[in-house]
Amino acid sequence: MLERGERIWDGRLGSPLAMDYLISNARQLPALMRGERQAALLLFPEGKMDYANALYRNSITARYLTKATAAAVSRICAEKIAAGGQTAHLVEIGAGTGATTAVVAPCLKACAGKLAVDYLFTDVSQFFLAAARETFRDCPWMRFGLVNIDREFEQQGLAPESADIVIAAGVLNNAFNTDQTAKDLLQLLPDGGWLLVVEPTREFPEMLISQAFMMTQPEDDRKNTKTTFLSVRQWEHVFWQAGAAEVRSLPSDEHMLAPMEQKFFAVKKDSRTRLKQEESL
Repeated sequence: MLERGERIWDGRLGSPLAMDYLISNARQLPALMRGERQAALLLFPEGKMDYANALYRNSITARYLTKATAAAVSRICAEKIAAGGQTAHLVEIGAGTGATTAVVAPCLKACAGKLAVDYLFTDVSQFFLAAARETFRDCPWMRFGLVNIDREFEQQGLAPESADIVIAAGVLNNAFNTDQTAKDLLQLLPDGGWLLVVEPTREFPEMLISQAFMMTQPEDDRKNTKTTFLSVRQWEHVFWQAGAAEVRSLPSDEHMLAPMEQKFFAVKKDSRTRLKQEESL
């Protein structure tokens, strides 16, 4: 069964390194559960990002979702240019290995001469910031900073309504309380701003034996349902409760990648539209 899974995965759905990583975690699961092994050391052996890149950059699903994020950024920036905007302010929360950043950055470079860009790459770890500074050294419009999603953003230098676009790819599932964090992220946007989110939407055994060991214990609906990841319905509820005026998602139910059950959400903030919706209820 394992060999069959490797044949299906390798070279078709993703890098062989991703399968090697999952097999390694499965074999060391008892030690992980006893706390004798650190999950982070399995994902970043000797500080290397080979496994992480295989998971977050090279799988067919990761490529689709990062391209969807980049396409949304391009569309939003094009609309800003058409409206006479001068600068696009972007904040990426929990940017980590820079997998999403690497696909978004070329789209922003294409805006050169038409739109000034201010991009804040953030993570909770200096480890990722140091690597990102080197990786994106040719992006003079990119800044770097430490941000913890479980702390008040304004206290960390992120002012309300300071970003046109907030990107959060694969990070909100690690928040203590996704309801509060989603609300706080929308507060970083003015009316018309967009929150772009990428998240798993079901329980993934391969994640439960690996990355899940690095996640914090939730204090939101996941605690009630005893799950690690929110469903599509739960995510939509989180965004509407946070004050979203519009929520779009990809892939569609008919898409070939739909069974993978990982989603890209585009969440628009517009307090005027939201107020009208509430008044009509």
